[in-house]
Amino acid sequence: MNYLRSLLMCLIVGASVAAGGFARAQDDDDEGAGQEDTSGGGMEEEGRDTARSSAKKAKPARRVREVVKGFYVRGGIGYLVFLGQLGPVTSGGNAVDLALGGDIIDQPGFTLTVEGDFFQGINNGISNLECGDCGSPVQGDFRSIGGIGRVKFSLNFGGKKIRRGSLYFDVGGGVYFSPSLRTDALGTTDAGVIHSSPAGLVTGGLGLEYYTKLAHFSVGVDASFYVVLGLPVVPMALAVSPFIKYTF
Repeated sequence: MNYLRSLLMCLIVGASVAAGGFARAQDDDDEGAGQEDTSGGGMEEEGRDTARSSAKKAKPARRVREVVKGFYVRGGIGYLVFLGQLGPVTSGGNAVDLALGGDIIDQPGFTLTVEGDFFQGINNGISNLECGDCGSPVQGDFRSIGGIGRVKFSLNFGGKKIRRGSLYFDVGGGVYFSPSLRTDALGTTDAGVIHSSPAGLVTGGLGLEYYTKLAHFSVGVDASFYVVLGLPVVPMALAVSPFIKYTF
């Protein structure tokens, strides 16, 4: 009986130990199943961040152009006065011009520009009918119309890297025409020898230009001296015009 009792006690203790071990193993499996394996996800996120950072570094930074040079359109309205032989019989008037041009050489300190300019002026004048056959070369009030090709030489200043100021001088030539606006009773023109035909035109001038912080816009003032060639008289004029320019 003692033998059987001892054997029964051994079986009970062994079964208890086995049951306890199984329960611990099951608990370990449950804990492992309840936890997410975040190690792979963390590496994936880190890889994405690295890729984004590399893409940002690889993308070139956009260059901001403070002063834009190149093809442009320019418009000005100013004052036009005739000198020389037309001076005593004319008074000052207004002038309007529209120009297209391009900067063909641009360095920090120097810019070379070519430009085509269409202009029109309106001036008051005294005719022969008003001054008693005084030999006035104009019919009275008259228009000046012309087209000019120019070459501009600009000296840029205002800073070491960004030079917003420009002082320039220009030379050019073209065609001048003053249409006949009035005829007499016989249908002929009322004197005004400057209205006889188109004539040649030469010009020279200087100007000051400032490139604003609106990168494509600049403003300035231009002074041009004109000499008309090929007429019985030699009209000379001076025009001073503020202008605004847009560079594409």
